[in-house]
Amino acid sequence: MRDIEGHLQGRAELLEDRAKQLCFLRAIPRLCFFAQQQRRDTLEPHFSKAALVESIAELIENLPLVPEPTDVISSSMAAVCSLSKLKPPLALELESRLLRALMYSIFAMTTERYNTYFQALHNTFLEGLDTMLGCLLTETPTTDKLQHLLEHVYFWLHSKNRHERVRAIRCSAALLQFATSLPGFDTSSDFPKAGNFVLQLGLYISDPANDISQQARSGLHWLQRLLLQRRGLNIQEASHLWCRDRIRDTERLAYRHMARVAED
Repeated sequence: MRDIEGHLQGRAELLEDRAKQLCFLRAIPRLCFFAQQQRRDTLEPHFSKAALVESIAELIENLPLVPEPTDVISSSMAAVCSLSKLKPPLALELESRLLRALMYSIFAMTTERYNTYFQALHNTFLEGLDTMLGCLLTETPTTDKLQHLLEHVYFWLHSKNRHERVRAIRCSAALLQFATSLPGFDTSSDFPKAGNFVLQLGLYISDPANDISQQARSGLHWLQRLLLQRRGLNIQEASHLWCRDRIRDTERLAYRHMARVAED
């Protein structure tokens, strides 16, 4: 609590001290754990969950523009995961600020000119981002919240950088897969941009880069399952939505018909 309180009282100094940043970020999961042990579902009145997330977003926004291996990113995501288990849910505006900062730091990170260790670390960041998005969705398990999270990921599908597009498609597929298996996930709320998500993924089905086309097919598969769940159906009950590639003899989504699945 002293580490966290010291940070909240002196943010300017902390932005220049990497050791203090890590001390602050690593204190948050411990604090959340102790709160849960005491059967508390909030950190208030000692600390505001919103104030902590705002501080985390500020730290990420002030990271150096030149990519470098840093534990601040992974520790930030771990802190957010711990905070997501407590109430109240984050305001969407604050959550958007956090997501924009994190996704820029991770998706736009250059790895080609760096060593194997740096590339492995970046893969760890991507896995951490998948976990954090899952935690934020678990906090409010609805299609409305899923759409909010996907909008931030899909922003990067328009990037001119192939690596950034690959990371975005991979991340969206992982989030959609998580949503389809999340117990208690509420599919009754509005999902007005489902058709747009289908279209954007569908555009990458025939991408010449295999990693992009494969991830796009995976994303469409999980999105189809989610849309079928909204209708109380499963893949076996909607076999007419599948087609067979006679050349490769593998099943692929007949994504041209997915608009029918999304219709109400």
